[in-house]
Formats: sequence, C-alpha cells, structure tokens
Amino acid sequence: MWAKAANSSAQVKIATVLLTLIPLYYFSYRLISRSNKSHPTTKASKILNRTKWQQQWLETDLLQPWDPLPIQMKCNETKWISNLVFDLVNANGGVGNIRAEILDFLFYAIESGASIILPSMAIRRDDDLSKVVGAEEADFSYMFDELWFLEAMRKACPQMRIYESAEELGDGWKKEEQTYDPRVPWSRKDLSQGQWKQQTADWLAGRKITADVSAVVAIEHTMWETNCRGERPAFRRALGMVLHVRPDVRRYAAIAMFNMAATERLDLLPTDRIHRKAFYGAHLRTEADTIAAGWLWPPSDAEIGLDFTLQTSYYMQAAVTHGLSIIFAASGNASEVERFKQVAAANRPPLTVLSKWDLLSEAEGDALQAMHWDQQALVDLEILKRCSVFGGVAKSSFSFLIAVARTTYMEEEDEAIQDPWSARHRDKMVAFENKLNKIWGRNQLNEERIPKGAWP
Repeated sequence: MWAKAANSSAQVKIATVLLTLIPLYYFSYRLISRSNKSHPTTKASKILNRTKWQQQWLETDLLQPWDPLPIQMKCNETKWISNLVFDLVNANGGVGNIRAEILDFLFYAIESGASIILPSMAIRRDDDLSKVVGAEEADFSYMFDELWFLEAMRKACPQMRIYESAEELGDGWKKEEQTYDPRVPWSRKDLSQGQWKQQTADWLAGRKITADVSAVVAIEHTMWETNCRGERPAFRRALGMVLHVRPDVRRYAAIAMFNMAATERLDLLPTDRIHRKAFYGAHLRTEADTIAAGWLWPPSDAEIGLDFTLQTSYYMQAAVTHGLSIIFAASGNASEVERFKQVAAANRPPLTVLSKWDLLSEAEGDALQAMHWDQQALVDLEILKRCSVFGGVAKSSFSFLIAVARTTYMEEEDEAIQDPWSARHRDKMVAFENKLNKIWGRNQLNEERIPKGAWP
C-alpha cells in the first residue's frame, strides 16, 4: 500500500516537473529561433581573429582590382605640354563634392596634356558647414590616400608630373592671372570633346601661353561637368579608383564593421565587397547646413526635399521590405540619430539603428572626434559602400557617390537589370533606384549632371 502510494506520488512529481519544463523549453526554443533568424551566427568572426578580420576587410573594396591600363591608353593618346601646369582652385564641400571636383580636374588635365599641382581643398567649419568662402585650406591627404594616388598616377600616366606645391616648380614659371573656367561657354558639356579641346587651346593661346612659356593656370572647380559617360567604362572606373579614403580613417570603418558582426551576431565575411542580407545603410541628411541651403523647403516641380520624418519612414519601410532588422545610420547630427533609434524601436516590427559611434570604443571614438566633421564622414562612406541595401537623398552628392559606385559594381557583376534613372518616371518621390540602391526626393541640378558626369 505504501509502495503504491509512493509510486503514485512519484508519478505526480514527474508529471508536475514535465508540465513545468515543457512550456519553458518551448518558449526558450521560440526565443532562440527568432534571435538566430534575425542575427545569424558569426561564422567569420569564429574563424578569424579581430586583427585578421579587419585586415582582410581593409584589403577588400567595392570596386576591385584597379587596372591602370585604361588610363595609360588615354594618356598615350594625349599630346602633352611639358611646361603647362594646372592648379585646381576653390574646391570645397564634403567628400561627395571634393571627390567629383578633383576627378573633373584630373580629366581636364589629361585631356589638355597638362601636369598638375596636387589638389587642396577648403575645410568646412564644424560650427557652420555652409561657410566655405575664405575657409582654411587643407592638403590632399585631408581626405585621401596621397601615397596611393601618387603611385597610381605614376603607373597609369607617367607623362603627367604631379607637384606637391607651386613652390616646387621653382623660378621661371609664369602664373596666369585669370582663372580658367572649363564651363565657359556654359554649353560646354553639350559639345564634343574635340570642340572643348580647341576651346582650351584657344584660351591658352590668347594669353600667350605656348610651348615656349612655362605657365601655371588656375582651373576653376567643377562638379560632374564632364561627359564621362562618353568615355570607355574601364577608363571611368580606373580614374575614379585613384582616389582612396585616407587609410587611418578607413581603419575605423573596419573596426566598426567587425564590432557590428560581433555584437549583432551577423555573418559578415570581410572579403565580401557587399555584405548581403546583413544591414540597411541609411544616409540621414538633416544637419543644420541642409536647412541653410533650403533642402527642406516645400517641394516644387523639380525639387523635393525630405525632412527627418520622411527620410526615416522611407528608410524603415525599405529595411523591412528587404528583411533587414538593422539600420546603419550615417549622420553628422548625433541627436537626430538618437531620435531615429527611438522611432525605429517603436516601429512594427522593431528595428535596431546603429551609428559609427555605437561601434567604436571610447578611445577610438575620442580619436575620431578629434578629426574634422568631413573626415568623420569618411567612415560612414566606407561602411555604406558595402551595406546590403542603401538609401539616400537626391540633394546629396554623398548619397549619389555611394549609389553610383554600387551601381558600377552591379554592372560589373551583371546585376544592373534596369536603368536606375527610369524610377523618376514611375514615382515623383524617387530620383534613382535599382535593387541595391534607392535615392528619395528630387534635385534638378544633380539629376541633370550625374547621369553622364559622375565618376564611379
């Protein structure tokens, strides 16, 4: 009898334990499954240590490998003037502007057979980004890898001499007083290259600048004013690749990406040129200078600016559509990023918003904070170039720099099925769209120049 009762009591205890554990096991399994679905295990970080992972990420770029041959062919076709030197003046803006201005300038120099003075640029004031007139000048390495550029151009175009400064030229050089503006006449971009070459030759001859006179000519900065679409695709790509982001800043991007993989349990391979099915890249452009420039004014037929609410809603919709739960937000306005985090967390489904500052240690963040605003943005540029899907705004050269480079990658990988500019005819709120990139809003100037003037 006692044995029977004991057995009955044991059975009750076992049943109670099972009834308690089974629901706990079920809900734990659901939680783990959901977590793994959102953030796959980081195979790459298990295989590689931090240093090796970052090194491999830095050795990989969106567009690679670089081939100097197309530039060599162009330079071999050019008639070079050994005593003519071009000097870029008034280059200003963020990296989207500066990069485009330097590449236009390089193209003008190659077309004209001129050597160059290594370009410099205006430093925008952190407290007022809209003020560039009379700004302090910075040298080429402020944004770009000078050693890489000099070595690349030496290989690709040895006919072009590159001087560190005008002082390096020495005595006997005439400095032309008038700045040459390649956009005059303003229809220049609609003329053939042959006509433009003749126009430049006539301008030089009119100022007694000939093969017998050593002269330095100041060249006014232009942005997307060349018809680079009329050039061989391989040449466009090769010239665009001579500008690399300065390596010390690029290193912070590699650190941030490794930390994102580790903390969010993302399977990011450092050798992937685009990190597929990992995170959405958003260019949140709502800083004070956008207001000063009128970017957020009410829309017109050709201009549509996007405020914080519109930008973030578009980005969140796109992230959800592509099945991405993490958004990397690039912005120079920390308070707006924090606001974005709150909005995204309240979204259904909830989304995680991260910035570069979330993915760097305190010491790394302090070191980056010591740099200028536009240098900090270079970290965002390197990360966004390789995000899974990218979203930006039409009034921003930074957004278009990224979208054009990623579209060039797609063309090389036979992924560019549709004309990204055709989106304008389907949706008045969209300027550019393909499966890896979408640019919202409208801007007449950018939409006129970029299709044929932007360098990859």
